[in-house]
Amino acid sequence: MDTTLKSVTLQNREFLKDTAYAGGELTGFYKDNNIYRIYKSAAASFRVELSEYYYKKKQLIFVHKKISEYVYNDSSKKYDYTKINITFSGFYYFNNEKLIDSKISIQNNFSRKSYNPERNLLEESKVALEFIAEMINSLK
Repeated sequence: MDTTLKSVTLQNREFLKDTAYAGGELTGFYKDNNIYRIYKSAAASFRVELSEYYYKKKQLIFVHKKISEYVYNDSSKKYDYTKINITFSGFYYFNNEKLIDSKISIQNNFSRKSYNPERNLLEESKVALEFIAEMINSLK
């Protein structure tokens, strides 16, 4: 809610290295040298992933991850890009790089047993933070 925060945004291939994604956006909100929030959206042919990372004193404290999938039309054998359903929504709380709590409100295969939210979200956050920090430094 801090209106004094500045923002920087990277588009598509500036941060998306996974060729499965058709496009996306990575926006960091910062003041001085502190990044407080990063918003990431990445779209594939059949779904959209949204992630929000929040930081306090340069440490990840919260992640909200949401996945929405386009409705597949069996008769036309195509995705209907006018219809989308939320298929996963998770809230993750961190302290000192440790996952301390999580709440899953909608569950799909993203929450499969092989997925390690602590490891994966910390890594995703670290990569996003590096991209945003590099962009901020390039502006100075």
